[in-house]
Amino acid sequence: MVVSIVAGGWSVFGDCWVLRSIPGYIIGVNDAAIHLPKVDCVVSMDRLWTENRWDWLCEKKYPAWLRVNALKNVLSRDMSWIHAFVCDHTRTEFSLDQQILNGTNSGMCAFNHAYKMMPEAILLFGFDMRPGPNNEQHWYPDHPWKSGQSTKTPTLKKWANEFHIAAGQCKRAGIQVVNCSSRSLITDFDRKSPAEVMQ
Repeated sequence: MVVSIVAGGWSVFGDCWVLRSIPGYIIGVNDAAIHLPKVDCVVSMDRLWTENRWDWLCEKKYPAWLRVNALKNVLSRDMSWIHAFVCDHTRTEFSLDQQILNGTNSGMCAFNHAYKMMPEAILLFGFDMRPGPNNEQHWYPDHPWKSGQSTKTPTLKKWANEFHIAAGQCKRAGIQVVNCSSRSLITDFDRKSPAEVMQ
């Protein structure tokens, strides 16, 4: 089994990935889920994203893993497609508890979700941890409720250095992790180009 996690980094566009050909079970992180032609589930720890995309989430009803704190201002009626999770946003060690997704950002929480599925391989798309060459914030349009760079460069660099523990967990579990971004600041995983992944 292959799990592909698609985050927001510019490389998804810049590396010319064919979105319709991304393999396996596809996890969309935040707005990546909206702009992908196919998605199997959505993951977000972000309250503003959850609140601003609530109508879309309710319309699509994709299985959605959303942080408990992100749901506090939206409807709380029983919705079987929502999986509310608790997150220690200071921890980078993945949890196997069904109610917990740890991580300092939504991409890492999605990675924790993929890890719990124990696939043969996890492919990371758009995990750049830096803007594009012309300061593009994402491979899709900027969030309408934000302007300018939403996450500062030092924070992005800090996030890039926080994958070491997860890399060790995946290695011990026998999960191959591939970084599918040519410009990613994450150095813990092997990288592959579109030609290598899609062959």
